[in-house]
Amino acid sequence: MNGFDDLAHPRAGDGKFAAKPVAETPGGLSALSPADDVGNVDAALATDDELRAQARHPDPAVRVDVLASAHVPYDVVVELADPRTQPVVVRHAAAASFHAGAAARGARDPNPVVRAAASGGWDLDESGRERARQAADALIAS
Repeated sequence: MNGFDDLAHPRAGDGKFAAKPVAETPGGLSALSPADDVGNVDAALATDDELRAQARHPDPAVRVDVLASAHVPYDVVVELADPRTQPVVVRHAAAASFHAGAAARGARDPNPVVRAAASGGWDLDESGRERARQAADALIAS
């Protein structure tokens, strides 16, 4: 017989190893679930309206992702290749994409990096390909 009195010292189940409610941290698994944000739409499965909304997203990375879709409307490609409104990273992605007319627009871009990206375009005419090739050669030489 031991001298331990269970009535005086009850062994409750809420000790060190008991299950406790835990609040989820801000970076937990719920942070990985898609939100109702325009930037979280999968470009490959997006509708034309969703692609247009993504093309106007403030984050350039979201705008670049739009070009991953095979069914981007032509006016969206033109908008993403515009040197007056788009940063170089977006125009570079547009020029390097497979969309019709994107390489031709990229070959006329004022930035030599965008022109060099357009040099591999499938729909470039000979003058556009030469202009893009010259930009690529100038980048390599510098």
